[in-house]
Amino acid sequence: MLLSLAIPATAPLITAPVPIFLTVMAIILLTPLVLSRLRIPHVIGLIVAGVVVGPHGFNLLARDMSFEVFGQVGILYLMFLAGIEIDMYHLRKNLRKGMTFGLFTFIIPLILGALVAMAALRMHFLEATLLASMFAAHTLIAYPIVTRFGVTKSPAVVIAIAGTIVTVLGSLIVLAGVLGYTATGRWPR
Repeated sequence: MLLSLAIPATAPLITAPVPIFLTVMAIILLTPLVLSRLRIPHVIGLIVAGVVVGPHGFNLLARDMSFEVFGQVGILYLMFLAGIEIDMYHLRKNLRKGMTFGLFTFIIPLILGALVAMAALRMHFLEATLLASMFAAHTLIAYPIVTRFGVTKSPAVVIAIAGTIVTVLGSLIVLAGVLGYTATGRWPR
């Protein structure tokens, strides 16, 4: 049994390519202008704008593969910014702590999430593990705020960045393992 989200049954209001492009461009260009006055990070505004125009907001745009790609690119962009601004001296100094933090913040939610999914949602082991791995990973969504305050060299921030890298890699490894097993019937080597 898979968990499904309730998606509105109505079709999106905007379906022609040019209005879709203009809507997306308006979001990309106007959101930073509005949010800079409110002192809210642009990334947060783009996420909120995506929710507002998406199927769970005003249903202006359909959620298709292009928006999935935009979401993944946004996450990679945040990690790229964190990687550029991180001080390698502080990273080397706190790497062991960051790896430990990442392993604990990945493994504990992975195990607990898989057990809860199997017990409460009656999922099979692989489905439950895949679902739990999605919840076990965390992102650097607050990184623009940390950058604005100038505390990117703080040991806690460096440890959180290293931990985020570990959790994201862990989720990707679980995904690859589950996909490999379902495709071939045996664990990938």
